[in-house]
Amino acid sequence: MIRSIKRNFIGIITIVKLTFATIVIFSSTTKLISQTTNVDTNSAVMNNEFLDGLFKSYYSNGSIFAEIYFKDNERDSLNKWYHRNGNLWREVFYNQGMRIGYQLTYRKNGKLEYKDFFINDSINGYRYSYWKNGNLKKRSFVENGNCNGESLLYNRKGLLTNRHTCNNGKSTGIYTYYGYFSSKVLKYEITYKNQKRNGQFVEYFENENVKRNGSYKTGKKSGTWYYYIEDGTIKETRNFNQINEK
Repeated sequence: MIRSIKRNFIGIITIVKLTFATIVIFSSTTKLISQTTNVDTNSAVMNNEFLDGLFKSYYSNGSIFAEIYFKDNERDSLNKWYHRNGNLWREVFYNQGMRIGYQLTYRKNGKLEYKDFFINDSINGYRYSYWKNGNLKKRSFVENGNCNGESLLYNRKGLLTNRHTCNNGKSTGIYTYYGYFSSKVLKYEITYKNQKRNGQFVEYFENENVKRNGSYKTGKKSGTWYYYIEDGTIKETRNFNQINEK
C-alpha cells in the first residue's frame, strides 16, 4: 500500500498505521521521503513541498526506531537510531544531507561498537571498533571509505596482536603479527604489496630466535627458505624456485 501526500501548504503528515512490513511515503512530486521496514511512522513536517523538522519512526512494538531531522528535504543536525530494546544504536550529525564528524554505533547492551569520523559523507580519519567487553578491537586510518595508513588490531584483553598498513584498501608494506595472547613476543613479519605477500617473511620462536625465513613473490614462496631449531641452528633449506618450476 502506498499513500501519497499532496499538499502545497505548510502541514503535518498524518500518522500512518499499517500492518504491512514496509511503509513508504511520497511527496506530491513522488519523491521518496521515507521507507522503513517493520516500523510505524509518526509525524513529519511538510513545508512548501520540502520536509522540515523532526521525523520519527517506530518499531511495531511501539518503541522508537529513529529520530531524523530534516531541513529543506535534507537530513540535518543530530540524527539517532535505536535498538528494539530502546537503547541507542547509532547517532551522527548531518549537514545538508551529508554526515560530518563522529558517527557512533552501539551494541544492544549500550556499549560502543564503532566510532567513525566522517567528512562529506565518507569516512575520513581514524575508525575504531570495540569488543563486546568495551576494549578496543581495531584502529585504522581511513580515507574516502578505504583503509589508507596504519591499522592496529587488539585482542579482547587489549593487547596488540597485529600491525599493518594499507593503501587504497589494500595491504602493503610490513605486516606484523604478535600472536593473539601476547603483544610482547613477535610471531612473524610479512611484506605485502597490493594485498599479496611480496617480499621478506620471518617467523620467530617464543625465545625470539628465527624459526623460518624466506621471500614471497606475488603471493608464492620464492627462492631459498631457511628453517631453524630453537637454538638458532639451521634445520633445513628449501629452494622454492626449483619446486615452482616443476
